[in-house]
Amino acid sequence: ELLAQGMARGRTHKDPTTGRYLKPEEVSFDDKGKGIITASGVETMEVWEKMSKSKYNGIDPAAVVSEFGADATRLAMLFKAPVPKDLEWDAAALKSQQRFLNRIWRVKDAVLDNLAGDKDRVTS
Repeated sequence: ELLAQGMARGRTHKDPTTGRYLKPEEVSFDDKGKGIITASGVETMEVWEKMSKSKYNGIDPAAVVSEFGADATRLAMLFKAPVPKDLEWDAAALKSQQRFLNRIWRVKDAVLDNLAGDKDRVTS
């Protein structure tokens, strides 16, 4: 059976009076994480929509993989949404998955170092 992959959606900010999509540089965030139109101080209308250049909510996949790595990117996508569900893109998830993988790699390195030390003791 073929499973359809869900759609990747990005956080989109609109001007509540005109409905115009706002560029990232037009939006700042208050201490609660709500979007504020920088020029007017009005709270933005925030929705999750299909990623699109015209909605200013897309990401550059090459930049994401370059910053976080392919493994962390894949892991974040798998944990964030099951295959048939839509994925709400969140860079914070990438950071946490990157930290998680770094912990695993450190444990792996420690185990291998320990095993290498045991080998030296047995052969000498």
